[in-house]
Amino acid sequence: MSHQERDRAMDTLVSVRGLDVSFLSYRGIVRALQGINVDINYSETVGLVGETGCGKSTLGLSIARLVPPPGIIERGEIHFEGEDLLKMSKEEMRAIRREKMSMIFQDPTTSLNPVFRVGDQIAEGVMLTHEMKKEEAMARSVELLRMLGIPDPSKVARQYPHELSGGMKQRIMIAMALSYKYKLLIADEPTSSLDVTIQAQILELMTEMQKKTRMTILLITHNMGVIAQTCDRVIVMYAGNIVEVGTVHEIFKKVYHPYTQGLLAAVTLHEEEERLTTIPGSVPDLIEIPTGCPFSPRCKYREDKCEREIPKLYEIEPGHLVACYLEGEL
Repeated sequence: MSHQERDRAMDTLVSVRGLDVSFLSYRGIVRALQGINVDINYSETVGLVGETGCGKSTLGLSIARLVPPPGIIERGEIHFEGEDLLKMSKEEMRAIRREKMSMIFQDPTTSLNPVFRVGDQIAEGVMLTHEMKKEEAMARSVELLRMLGIPDPSKVARQYPHELSGGMKQRIMIAMALSYKYKLLIADEPTSSLDVTIQAQILELMTEMQKKTRMTILLITHNMGVIAQTCDRVIVMYAGNIVEVGTVHEIFKKVYHPYTQGLLAAVTLHEEEERLTTIPGSVPDLIEIPTGCPFSPRCKYREDKCEREIPKLYEIEPGHLVACYLEGEL
């Protein structure tokens, strides 16, 4: 191992190598993730972006080892602080999720305990982090709810999950995730059910908490605007593959992959345009993935080679990786 590789390994909190995840269905095998290789460093915020069905949530669930049946992690390695999570027992993995790793799910209803008041559920993490007494932890829970823009937080803290709306439950989940000094927070569309004002408020709070605690955040979203606002690096996924990786500055300044270009064009309206640009076609069926580059059926730049072989992800500039045969011509 070279000095550069050794330094890179010391900076890496999560390292995923050769990860394949499939789901068994009555129609066949759904290839949700195919040969995923990715590193997430300490104290950075990484955005994972792509259309619905590209495998973003599956990657987040795989890192937390929470892929639901009939999903199967077929092969690969997921190293967290140098230890392979896939070789751990269920009890060891529960300890990791309890003490070092947290996840905000898309559906908060299934993640909150229905028999405990929400304030008590938040206070549990506060007591673990700050070694507070119950009364002090409850006061901190109320303060977290207030910071998340919840009206009458003292009242909400005394309520049960079934008494709250979906958007309110989502904010409770975010408060629970921010109540404890986890090393890794996996946030799966944490603000998708909230209005833009509350969304901006929560993203700002997450950024502040990340700076204070030096927590690493993997932010899963389909919103390039959220990525630009909050992230250090961005990983672009398409049809179970990673197609481009780079810092937010690099990606927005010089984007190489045609799919990433399409995502940016879909959120950018120029003066001479009347309508936003859309990417033609749709994400392919992951049971019948096209031969070669999975984006080739929708790509206006495709050539014969694109339809024969899957391009490998390689470094085109320092820290900027792309999986495309035409990167020099775009």
